[in-house]
Amino acid sequence: MGILLLCASLLAQDLAAATKSNSGRPFRIDDIFEIESLGRYYGGPYSFSENGTLAFTRVRPKRELTNHKWEYLWGNAGSDVWLQSGDDAPVNLTKGIEDGSGWWAPEWSPDGRYLAMLSTRGGNVHAWVWDARARQLKLLSELGVDTAKIHARPYTWVDGGHLLLPVLPEGEQPLGMRIELATPQIASREWPKVVAGKETTASVLDSGVPVDLSTRPQGQLLLVDIAAGTSSRVVEGSTLNLQLSPRGDAVAFVRTVGMYRPRKGEPLPFAASDTYEIGLATLAGERIHIDGPSSPNVLADSVRWSPDGATLVFLGYPEAGRSGSPSLYYVDLQSRKSTVRALDELDASAIVRENERIEWTDRGALLLYAARREGSRAPDVTARRDWWLLDREGDPRNLTASMAKVPSELWVEPGHGSFVGLADGEIWRIRADAPAQNLTEAFSPSIASLQWPVYGNNGQEQWPRQSEVYRKLVLEAGEGDNARPFSLDLATGRVESIRTPAARAELKAFDPRSGDALFLRNDGEGFRLWRTAAGSARALSLIDANGFLNEIRPASAQRFSYTSLSGQKLEAWLLLPPEHRKGERLPLLTWVYAGSMARATPPSIADLASASSLNMQIPVAHGYAVLVPSMPLGPEGAADDPMLRLPEGVLPAVDKVVEMGIADPKRLYLMGQSFGGYSTYGLVTQTDRFAAAVSLAGLSNLVSLYGQFDARQRYGDHPQENLFQMALSESAQIRMGGPPWEELNRYLRNSPIFQVDRVNTPLMIVQGDVDYVAIQQGEEFFNGLYRQGKRARFVRYWGEGHVLESPANIRDMWQRIFEWFDAFPAEGKGASGGEGS
Repeated sequence: MGILLLCASLLAQDLAAATKSNSGRPFRIDDIFEIESLGRYYGGPYSFSENGTLAFTRVRPKRELTNHKWEYLWGNAGSDVWLQSGDDAPVNLTKGIEDGSGWWAPEWSPDGRYLAMLSTRGGNVHAWVWDARARQLKLLSELGVDTAKIHARPYTWVDGGHLLLPVLPEGEQPLGMRIELATPQIASREWPKVVAGKETTASVLDSGVPVDLSTRPQGQLLLVDIAAGTSSRVVEGSTLNLQLSPRGDAVAFVRTVGMYRPRKGEPLPFAASDTYEIGLATLAGERIHIDGPSSPNVLADSVRWSPDGATLVFLGYPEAGRSGSPSLYYVDLQSRKSTVRALDELDASAIVRENERIEWTDRGALLLYAARREGSRAPDVTARRDWWLLDREGDPRNLTASMAKVPSELWVEPGHGSFVGLADGEIWRIRADAPAQNLTEAFSPSIASLQWPVYGNNGQEQWPRQSEVYRKLVLEAGEGDNARPFSLDLATGRVESIRTPAARAELKAFDPRSGDALFLRNDGEGFRLWRTAAGSARALSLIDANGFLNEIRPASAQRFSYTSLSGQKLEAWLLLPPEHRKGERLPLLTWVYAGSMARATPPSIADLASASSLNMQIPVAHGYAVLVPSMPLGPEGAADDPMLRLPEGVLPAVDKVVEMGIADPKRLYLMGQSFGGYSTYGLVTQTDRFAAAVSLAGLSNLVSLYGQFDARQRYGDHPQENLFQMALSESAQIRMGGPPWEELNRYLRNSPIFQVDRVNTPLMIVQGDVDYVAIQQGEEFFNGLYRQGKRARFVRYWGEGHVLESPANIRDMWQRIFEWFDAFPAEGKGASGGEGS
């Protein structure tokens, strides 16, 4: 009966939403602590069993958390695994609220008897399994689970009763659990030693010498026998990116053999600091030794088994450095010998934030996503990349040369003879023996995206397994509220509409065996998850939470077009209080983040259902209009001048809102966090347009930032091995194109600290002392203003990281922000005189 009434219920809810903006209460800061959501990352929050039973992860409200410093478990520290089958209502399997534990990353065994998952029960991340027959939960190992790769499942099912499980050294926790607690723990242990004067507190770091990993604790890879409750060691040492052979008799992996040693003149890639070697072992624990060439620097995401399990291939550099193009390495499992093929003019290394792409064909050849090199020069990030066919011998053949645009991902069809991908609004089939074929030429409208499978970045999708075979794809056509999902049968070419249970419901998971789909709608109407069956108009409601959001009057969101200072056509989003009347001028808060661009849907920072401490519904409820402009930059990996370009998209958007009669020109305010905090620093050095500004966790001096340790790891044994800030500066978000000694002028002209004398805007700086953007960045800018007697305030939160997590601190932060803005209408603005800082 509940299912039959669902459509009527949804209709009533949508009708109620039409009058919602005319009634209800304002959004409150404490509302973010009541919001429920789905789990994130570690392979995704869903798993379908072979008999159709669904497991999914549901996150409890933040107010129920027992530890607010486990945020790098991505919300899962307060989650539960739920089960649902047939038409039955879901049941909470784990009930973590009873002891404050989190449960997530569920994955059914191939036969559907066991459900593996992760949990914080016991004060570490442990692996557990639920026996569907015995109806019992069982701990698999007392050792913590190695969760170094957050996107994929850390464990791998071998068969219905055995699991490969990478574990940490005894007593060690995964990095995501300990990273923001290590600094205070070590400091509080070491500082008293100085007081007593009997023990040394020296910490010594070296450069220019090889790293000896043998002195560091190592994990191991276990094969767990679920029924027997025993485990055996497969590999001694920490492993990553497990790849089970299609034959099921061996496992390939990469293992850290050293730390990347930067070299003068060699570009610093935006990648892990570890250097890896390939590893092979039987499931019985025998290490498979390979004769022949190997790489001391394997690209970890490139490891692939041939469909028959006879050969392993991977990409790697022939030397310890990362200059030049990686080579292809082949390993024959029967002979246990390897060969190498130089790629010469092809470069298959991935661009920033992406992984290498390589697939086997049915004839033993490889498809490789690569760009041409010009001599010794690496391809630019914007260089065209194609799919190349490579045999063991002979020249590479470009299979996509005739295509105007090339699919950046290919999905394997049954038999490995053909591959499909999305490019230019169409689904294309790529084969070695035929031209590219447009599978959706007769389908209209244009395809906006793939919904399944997809390598998503918000962690709520099913993370695809490498070289998985697909018979169907799920497409999305249309834009915004008009977007609709369709299934494409790759064998027949038939496209069918997938019925959505409600407007704005997004397909998040799909079971190709049954055709069942999961739809999520998490917005101001509540948090809803539905399950639909193929060919049925019914939709089963699995979650209906956050109903209290219906009591709230949300911001109204409108998108508008404008022209940047450089003449580029841009769009921006404007959020208005629901009670705003035409002609009424409001204080305007401009939320900035360099490189962000307005999309067809409102920004996530404005989502009523967002549990972020920076939810822009908070200032709207306080009477502000909030502007989120587009701020274009060049692509990551290419050098740019991010600070100099900040005014381009911001100032004309502010002008437009003033011209619209909405913004009060005397009450214009500026705010941003992280790279948005950098944007705030940079803008107040270039314009006096804003009455006051707030920079949260911002970068102010790109020169000093480059060499500062991550505060979370400063007291550890090897903080210098974390190259994140250097790589971020050279080849990723900051776009400097090299280190400061090679690009000094670019660093100087894009560092707000060197223009601090031009600041006339009262500025509040907010930062935590465990922020990986060093708090010294805030100190430098504050001291620069203090030295000049300019009005500034520095709010420091002890123990907080990059984003505030403590509810008490979040409440305090917003109170201080509003008090700061209220103190500075334009008439009273004066950063350059008076009582100083």
